[in-house]
Amino acid sequence: MTECTNEFALEVLKKIGATDEDLVFLGSSFSESNVKLQMYLAHLKKNKFITAWKHVEIGFGSKGDLEQGSAGWTWGMDHPDYKKFTNGKEGANGRIPCMAIGGKVYWDSAPILKMLFEKYEASSASEGVKTTFNELYELSMKHEDNYYTLRELLRF
Repeated sequence: MTECTNEFALEVLKKIGATDEDLVFLGSSFSESNVKLQMYLAHLKKNKFITAWKHVEIGFGSKGDLEQGSAGWTWGMDHPDYKKFTNGKEGANGRIPCMAIGGKVYWDSAPILKMLFEKYEASSASEGVKTTFNELYELSMKHEDNYYTLRELLRF
């Protein structure tokens, strides 16, 4: 599993005002693996599966402190506390994206997408949508370290 919950992470979530019920996205707005999560969250909101989520923008090459500015929360990926937040774990794309779901913290986009789909949408999705989602997920996980193989497998 992709869980990386730890006491420090729970303290950080409280600091930004998140409850166990909130969805909290921690990632970069210009990374493909992160953008697909943001797009799926927007889809869930548009279709009224969720009402909102919190966002902490993680800066590549930044050692910036966790802070709230006019554009929202930001945090540097290279800040020592961010590594502590993820319990030192890294996924296919480093320590982003992370997502707090149900008061627990997870990393790596594909397993997070699967968790979100199963939690919010699977019960109302058609069998065809469920099958397609699961097939794409399995391919993604099998070839997550080889973008070129995955790209060739998914060509239509």
